[in-house]
This record gives sequence, structure tokens and C-alpha cells, in this order.
Amino acid sequence: MFKAYVFDLYGTLINENDIDRAAEKLYPGRGVLLGSIWRDKQNEYTLLRQIMGRYRPFNEIALDSLRYAAGAAQIKLSPDAERWLMEGYNHLPPFADSAYLLQELKQKGYKTIILSNGSADMITPLLRNSGLEPYIDLAISVDEIRQYKPAPAAYSLVLDHTGLRREDVLFIAAHGWDTSGAASFGFRTAWINRNGQPQEELQQPPNYELPSLAAVLPATTPPN
Repeated sequence: MFKAYVFDLYGTLINENDIDRAAEKLYPGRGVLLGSIWRDKQNEYTLLRQIMGRYRPFNEIALDSLRYAAGAAQIKLSPDAERWLMEGYNHLPPFADSAYLLQELKQKGYKTIILSNGSADMITPLLRNSGLEPYIDLAISVDEIRQYKPAPAAYSLVLDHTGLRREDVLFIAAHGWDTSGAASFGFRTAWINRNGQPQEELQQPPNYELPSLAAVLPATTPPN
């Protein structure tokens, strides 16, 4: 049915929420708030910069977002704390079912691809440190074209790199805005809805709504 499974990285294969624990160690009682604002601001800044045509690599957006989040949480960041938290993004853990799914897909002969808004200097060490690197055929950063998802040109990178057609691809993400963007581009999509959230009202519903990555194979591959 599909030839390639294309994954978002942060929040889909990698558990971004782990940054809350790191922040809480530094700022007990305020670290979770810091982490939450930090993640939300990253998404907001990528979308705003895409609209404004003011691209910055994601590592710079992550730092800008951290500094905003610290101000919003009334935390004074030292240079050492800032560096430590940013370095934490290279050591975020995968979700428990990430490696299993990727390994199974590889064994069945499917291409496994990452398409991320993250910059290459963040993606490469993260995949290595998380243990997912051996199961990924190709990792693509939107840095190549300086346009963030959900811009159509970002999703087109998958076709440009592989020669695949839209119908060959299943795009998988835990963010409704991301699956909506991919669906608008013409990919079939699977939304990993771990927390029972409502679908986005963007008139681009996912082809599959699944509670976990473990549900992807049974839902999208033919039985043996």
C-alpha cells in the first residue's frame, strides 16, 4: 500500500515532555511551566516566521523560545542553565514504541524517513543519542529550503529526495496541524492522538487516527 513511512520527529518519535523534568531539576515548582511555554513558543515562532518570511534555523528559534519562556515564568536564566537546557534537546528520549515500529517497518521493507522542522545540527545527535538512528533511512531538515512545515514546499522535500509519488507516502505526526499540512499537500496521514484531543478544524482530517505508534502497523499494513 505504502512505500515509505515519513515521521515528524519532536513529539511523534521523541518525547519532548522530558524537558519538563530537566527544567524542574533547575527550577523546582516552575520547571514544568517553563517547559510547557518553551514548547508552545517554538511552534508559534516557526509558524510566525514562516508567515513573515523571516526564517531562522530551529536551534535559534529554540533558544529564542527558551528566553521568552523564562521571562514568562519569571525565571532568571544563567548562561550555564541556558546551555544545559539547550543541550537537553540532544538527549530527549524516544517514546517506548518508536524503535519497535521503525524496526518492524524496516524488516518489512518500507522506507523510514524523518521530515523535521528541526535543524540538522539538532536532528543528527538526537537520533544518535536516542538509539533510533539505525532504523532511519533518511532524515530531512527543512533547513534545506528555509521553509517550515506546514508549508507545501517542506513536504515536497520528501518527494525531491526519494523520487516517490504522493500516494506512496504515509505521513505520521502527533500534531494535528502537521498532519493537516501533509494532507493538504496530498499525503495520506496518520495522526498519533495519544491524549484524546479533538481533531483540528482545518478541513484536512487524517486518514488514520491512532492512540499510539504501536497501532500504526496493524492499521496501515496488509495482514501477513
